[in-house]
Amino acid sequence: ELDKLAERLRTRFDKITFNALPDNTLEIVSSEAGSYLDWLAALSYLDTIAPQVRWAIRDLCVGRECGGTLMRAAVSGERVTFKMPEVLKPDEALGQKS
Repeated sequence: ELDKLAERLRTRFDKITFNALPDNTLEIVSSEAGSYLDWLAALSYLDTIAPQVRWAIRDLCVGRECGGTLMRAAVSGERVTFKMPEVLKPDEALGQKS
């Protein structure tokens, strides 16, 4: 699913690089100083397009210390799902068959 999210983000933010990594981490990277606002917007947009996912930032770096890029964020997500409880009929609740 990260590959699908990365592709969707690529179409919206063409100056930013999105890499779905094998450890279920999405890397959001840019080497262009002028794309800082797009990079921030991409991080925010990720939460918008996948509201069922709780995102955690594993790594966040901005500046010359980022190892060859100016901006890098690595985020991982956990899908959150809720299921409505089954409502039992009064006979089923008492263990009686109808």
